[in-house]
Amino acid sequence: MSAALKPEGQPIRARLRIAQAEIAEELEAIYRFRYRIYVDEMGRVQHDADHEARRIRDALDDGAINLAAWQSDEVVGAFRVNLSVRGSLGYYEAFYEMGQSGDDHPLRTCIVTRAMVAKRLRCSDVAVRLCVAAFDVAVRHGVRWSFMDCNDHLVRFFTALGFVEYTSPKVHKEYGEVHLMRLDLEDHEHLRRLKSPFCRVFDGAANSEHPRRRNP
Repeated sequence: MSAALKPEGQPIRARLRIAQAEIAEELEAIYRFRYRIYVDEMGRVQHDADHEARRIRDALDDGAINLAAWQSDEVVGAFRVNLSVRGSLGYYEAFYEMGQSGDDHPLRTCIVTRAMVAKRLRCSDVAVRLCVAAFDVAVRHGVRWSFMDCNDHLVRFFTALGFVEYTSPKVHKEYGEVHLMRLDLEDHEHLRRLKSPFCRVFDGAANSEHPRRRNP
């Protein structure tokens, strides 16, 4: 999970929307955005980076639900959701110890990876809006357990949303030591107690910002 997020900030609903990228041009924009964040800005080692084309695409993009925050035609944030039932999660299934979900795995589990926001918008609410969009996707696909990892400074952010750290930190092959986080989408009591923005989804009060294609 990228460190390129920041939890607090002011809303910037004007001129920005969250949408699922489905056509080739939209997906390509996300792959190039990843490169700019991970390689150009953060200088991170990325095993799947194509340095000539300046893009990052990996095997999990096959069958993934890629969400993006768009300002006009520019990607300014992205999250990727992989539903376990759609195919192999590769490295992450064992890394996240997803088998502990019992009979819910793989039918009702997912992972969230490749989460990032443009530097100039990290003091905005873009990260929260992308998280809510990812939650909405998971709910609509019958997911109960969502898994992810994050760096130290993001644990508080994801805990406030409703995620819990369920095991000791591990060393990620690209991101170093990370915290493993898990969300029970059906623990509404927990989410209400936290006043999580996820509540608006299961309350049926989510605004019209659903992660569908930008161009109907």
